[in-house]
Amino acid sequence: MKDSESLGKFNVAYEAAFLLADVDAGLRLLIKAKRFGESAAFAQAYCPSRLEGVTKIWSEHLEEQQLMF
Repeated sequence: MKDSESLGKFNVAYEAAFLLADVDAGLRLLIKAKRFGESAAFAQAYCPSRLEGVTKIWSEHLEEQQLMF
């Protein structure tokens, strides 16, 4: 998982985290890969207490994108 992440292969790293049932790593990888929709769905299903934080990060990212254009 760590090797894949360091190579930027977030999909492989996420799959490894999921297979290892490492919820924290899975959520961290989805956020790092800027897969915010998937991050929110993952948080809602596997760690609902972190959903609010994920949606806040997603919202901040969207605001940054609007400032760029």
